Amino acid sequence: MVAADVPSTTLERHQPGDLITKAARNVVVYYAGDDKRMDESILANAVRGPYASEDNPIEQIGQSIYFSGDTSTRLGHFGPEDPEKTRRNVYRINCDQFNDHFDAKGGHSYLLTDGPDDPKGSGFQVTGNVSPVLRHVANAIMTGQVVADEQRAYDLKFEPGEP
Repeated sequence: MVAADVPSTTLERHQPGDLITKAARNVVVYYAGDDKRMDESILANAVRGPYASEDNPIEQIGQSIYFSGDTSTRLGHFGPEDPEKTRRNVYRINCDQFNDHFDAKGGHSYLLTDGPDDPKGSGFQVTGNVSPVLRHVANAIMTGQVVADEQRAYDLKFEPGEP
């Protein structure tokens, strides 16, 4: 899960995302504390518009914004709120060191490459340095193991020009 815009408690036991942790061999959460889109998400989930509640009649559209009370941190912002409440197959991977490099404006799209789109290509960004997230995912798929420490956490690093 990269920059997941869900509450940071989602993967805890007896929470909605716990089903994911039961079904998957490994659940890897890539997050960045300076991801500006996660800040925006907290605000968007705290304040809702006219269609967020059936209690807001259409006649009151001009006065329909209300405080929903959901100010929970997001999984993609700091990872699981309490890792001890998640299953042993949930890993936290910190991408703070490089997320702004791959998305200078928002720090959110950090699983891309840092080169321009290929003008003759399919529309996918395929040139430049590859994000450490893609390398980490590929390694986990190839080996069946997630690179992390004994606390199921890891700080990913980026070195431009890595093969």
